[in-house]
Amino acid sequence: MTLHPYAGWALGGIFTLLTMATLAVSLIQRRRQLPQGNELALRVRSWWIMVSFFSLAIVMGSTAATWLLGFVSFLAFKEYLSLIPTRRSDRRV
Repeated sequence: MTLHPYAGWALGGIFTLLTMATLAVSLIQRRRQLPQGNELALRVRSWWIMVSFFSLAIVMGSTAATWLLGFVSFLAFKEYLSLIPTRRSDRRV
């Protein structure tokens, strides 16, 4: 399967932005300018993981991207159901 040129440019742009964010966070941590520097680094690391998974799914094809989107939607829906106030009888299944 070949990747559409626009998708390649988009992925390249996203990886460029993440690289710039990683460099900015490393500079912030080195200078200790923000007390939230460690939290910021953890957020950037999680973005690297998410973008890597989605990029891999896009490169593998539409079937892999559909399965990944379905899995992420399932996890989000499960999290949503755990946060909303429901009765026990609402979750019988």
